[in-house]
Amino acid sequence: MTNLEANKESINTESYLCIIAHVCRYRKGCSDKVCAKCEFKESVDECIKAVLEEHEEKIKLKRWEYDLIKSYTDIDEAWNGRILHECYVVRYMFNRGYFENVDLNITFREALDNCEVIDK
Repeated sequence: MTNLEANKESINTESYLCIIAHVCRYRKGCSDKVCAKCEFKESVDECIKAVLEEHEEKIKLKRWEYDLIKSYTDIDEAWNGRILHECYVVRYMFNRGYFENVDLNITFREALDNCEVIDK
């Protein structure tokens, strides 16, 4: 399934291609972005790439799991590029059954950018 297929309910026929691409890649509208700073503004190729990318489900994190990951990046931005399994606390909690279905080989930034917080 492509991003376009997964997000077709969020896209109307009056949308500009850059808006459609933003919804496909980030699963939300772009109202919080300034157009001049958007990667889709002047790149039709980037828009088409985003629309045709394979759809990936978001990582489901409990609120406290999200807060834990976020706290590391808030304290030190260097954690954004670090891999989750490099963090002893995350590894320890994963081995205890938390962070279900989370690939610990992704970066903290990838986890935060591709997650959905669930209440459980």
